[in-house]
Amino acid sequence: MITLRENQEEPIRKAIAFFNEKNPKPSLIVLPTAWGKSILTAFVARNTADKLLILQPSKELLEQNFKKYDALCGGFGNNAGIYSASFGKREMAQITYATIGTIKNLGAEFKKHGFTKMLIDEAHLYPREADSMLGRFLKDSGITHVLGITATPVKLQTNRDRSGSTYSKLVMLTSRSKKGNFFKNIIHVGQVQEMVRLGFWSKLTYQAEGFDDSLLVFNTSKSEYTEESVQAAYD
Repeated sequence: MITLRENQEEPIRKAIAFFNEKNPKPSLIVLPTAWGKSILTAFVARNTADKLLILQPSKELLEQNFKKYDALCGGFGNNAGIYSASFGKREMAQITYATIGTIKNLGAEFKKHGFTKMLIDEAHLYPREADSMLGRFLKDSGITHVLGITATPVKLQTNRDRSGSTYSKLVMLTSRSKKGNFFKNIIHVGQVQEMVRLGFWSKLTYQAEGFDDSLLVFNTSKSEYTEESVQAAYD
């Protein structure tokens, strides 16, 4: 059984409430590294009576989330399954842990089986475009409730100024763009200082050092520095 930390109860409660809303807009919960996002995923899964699809970008995260749910529920019989080619499993259960590459063309199939809710781990890794694998799946599946979890609610976006030069800037996943923004709201933000106060993060100690940036070289689009020049500058 899992005992929740002081800072875990509120966002878990909000996540469960989100999936009980009638028509919520796609939303995000922002939680720092080491917060225990797999714990939130497990509690949401345990507290839903509906079919829930849990999406993660890798086999490693899928396994971690699946095992956390098992630990929380003390063995879950047949109500959880894995639908991922990297696992060699294609199980559709009430709680289904999946990777997008395996299910990208199966939206209609999940719709037929009554899936209406989705939880997305590491939500910042998925494109916001409607024609992405995730976008096509959501359109075909008709899923109505989508909640993303991430420690990084921003993306690096390449822009062009009036002179035609390109530059990069960080934009929130909820910010509008020419290609649209899928996530509309952020319903909770966990802070690193909470983790420090509770003793799950070391206190930060800052040390200033000189840095010679003369070796940094822009890439061809001038949107960021080349990996080689960054490494050379650090060395």
